Amino acid sequence: MVGALALLAGALGLAVGSFVNVVAYRVPEGRDAVRERSACRACGAKVRPRDNVPLLSYVLLRGHCRDCGAAISARYPMVEAGTAIAFLGMLAVLGAVWVLPAYWWFAAVAITLVLTDLDHKRIPNRILYPATVVGAVLLAAGALADGGGWPAIGRALAGGAVYFSFLLVIALVARGGFGFGDVKLAFFLGLYLAYLGWT
Repeated sequence: MVGALALLAGALGLAVGSFVNVVAYRVPEGRDAVRERSACRACGAKVRPRDNVPLLSYVLLRGHCRDCGAAISARYPMVEAGTAIAFLGMLAVLGAVWVLPAYWWFAAVAITLVLTDLDHKRIPNRILYPATVVGAVLLAAGALADGGGWPAIGRALAGGAVYFSFLLVIALVARGGFGFGDVKLAFFLGLYLAYLGWT
């Protein structure tokens, strides 16, 4: 059971990591992350389905576009592998519990926001707001299924509110020296951290 779940976590992490790359690249530019087909940044050639397999395609193509030979950024496989490792890490920490998918969601969103922050120095609301709503729903569903119930849900919401308020005060005192994107992100982080306990 645990072995099968670990395989699922790794495979799902690779697939989600591939999508994380797409979201982090396109959303800050206002582009569609779902319907638009991936293409080579150098020549514009559409990526074939066989060349879009996480990690494996990068290795088989030796890190270059099949059409023009331009180098493909090593960040793509690194993000895919990193997301898979994060998913496995969540499984190792939490075990086989119903709230696990919520923490896989948390990992994927966190990695996406790290990438957008590195590239654009901002945390897009188009990612953060929906991610927070979905994350809260997943946490609540997992809590009820695992038996943690409303106390765990209440603690998570309180944690999000406390961390948000704390960073809001810092941002107001700093008067522009502290990004408001971090304040908005605090609720999402506090939600997941406090669900596990105040410590």
